[in-house]
Amino acid sequence: MKSSLRLIVALSLATLAGQNAMAADYTAAGRLFYYDARSLSTRPLNQNNGAANITVEVREKTDGQAATKLATGLVGWDGRFSVPFSWASAADPRPDIYLSFQFKNSKWRVVNANGAIYTISSPVRWNNAAGPIGFGDMFVPRNTDYEKAMWVFQSMNEGWMYVESESGVDAGDQIRVQWPGKDDCPTSCASTSGIHITRARAGNTKNVIHEYGHMVNFHAWEILSFDFTGLGNDYCRTEGDDAASCGHDWNSLEWPYPAFKEGWANFVAYAALDCIGNNNCADVEDRRFNRNGEGNEGNVTAVLGDILDQHGDSHVNPDTGVQGRDNLDWNFRAMVGVLAHMSLIDILGEPDVTDYVDEIRDMYDGVNGPTWESMMNNSWIAY
Repeated sequence: MKSSLRLIVALSLATLAGQNAMAADYTAAGRLFYYDARSLSTRPLNQNNGAANITVEVREKTDGQAATKLATGLVGWDGRFSVPFSWASAADPRPDIYLSFQFKNSKWRVVNANGAIYTISSPVRWNNAAGPIGFGDMFVPRNTDYEKAMWVFQSMNEGWMYVESESGVDAGDQIRVQWPGKDDCPTSCASTSGIHITRARAGNTKNVIHEYGHMVNFHAWEILSFDFTGLGNDYCRTEGDDAASCGHDWNSLEWPYPAFKEGWANFVAYAALDCIGNNNCADVEDRRFNRNGEGNEGNVTAVLGDILDQHGDSHVNPDTGVQGRDNLDWNFRAMVGVLAHMSLIDILGEPDVTDYVDEIRDMYDGVNGPTWESMMNNSWIAY
């Protein structure tokens, strides 16, 4: 299995009636697929893909009684699962078994508007002798909320693969992802309490990972035990009654602090989808110089992408005449480390991307290595 997620529930031995019955060994195996019609992915699209990293519970069905959970596993990236378990019952030596597929694991869960985890079940396999129990190929029902919730889950999966599995960054455990999101979050949102994805964006991979990128930011700052999410709620540089409700987009003029938060979230999505340095997403690598500077999230995303990659930009800063490039050899974990290095005073001051870069400068004070100027002075934005 490609992932290294922890199992939420450890394998357990179910001993029902007949304490002296000898335990028999079984294995529940099969594959679970979903049809992947998302907008972007590092996996092939418009085909059936494995329902990777969702939880599979093996359950015993007894008439007139609540189902008994026997064991827990995870679905692999190719859709395969194989979950061993034991059964011992003199009164019922051939158990009736079914599977409960739950859209959760130790790192995140996808819930509906009522807060319930999306769950689908297999048919029951009746009267099983010891040994393998084959469930064959199963599919998430097409054109249903379960399918769309699976798209949300798999977008989180791709964000997690880049951020935590490959980069070693901790974004927190059991992140709650609600789809459809709450009514007062019409375009998806995130806070320290979790993520809300609006109904229309279930298949928008970039949007889901963008919100996950906010969680990476929040978790890097949570060590301060401070609720900072209320800071900088006004986005556009307007005043009056419409200031708080003014939205934001790739080219909008924004206050520098929310521009930094949104630009960071964009950056996480583009990095996870392998866009940084490849020019195959938005204009991150070749971002045209924008005089909104740190007050624009597209600019922020480009600055962060410039730090992560080592490619030359194609556009020249008209103020400096310099073509953007840097001599840094950074990785994503180091960039999150810069966030975590910020102090409470820094965060209360509502940092922008310039403050972020200054934090790098402070971390380099007294360190032998390339000079600050040789690393950063060639970037397209004036640091």
